[in-house]
Amino acid sequence: MNIHHIAIASKDPENLSLFYENILGLVRIRTNFEASTVRSVWLQAGSSIIMIERCENDSRTTDAFLYKKSGFHLLAFSISPGERIRLKENLLNHSIAIEAESDFSIYFFDPEGNRLAFSHYPENI
Repeated sequence: MNIHHIAIASKDPENLSLFYENILGLVRIRTNFEASTVRSVWLQAGSSIIMIERCENDSRTTDAFLYKKSGFHLLAFSISPGERIRLKENLLNHSIAIEAESDFSIYFFDPEGNRLAFSHYPENI
């Protein structure tokens, strides 16, 4: 079983998607509108899709499409050990702080405070 998509609740999906596009290199495949407002932006991430969905606040609702609370614990992108140095330098060149590093992963945050990682587990450098 593979992951089809991951949805990230965001107060500003258009702006947050630019981080994932410009810094992480994901490709926008769709923008959904509600009236003249961006409701969601869909990005290709390998064989999965990241859907950045608008949330108006951090409260829950009974509407299945609006049941959103900002964020998640961690979204880790799979990389090869050989990509680690280049990706870390790219983050630092864009003034994105490295939160932590392990033997296999680099941890950082997107502009809305969602925790991300690049990971090459179980392969060592």
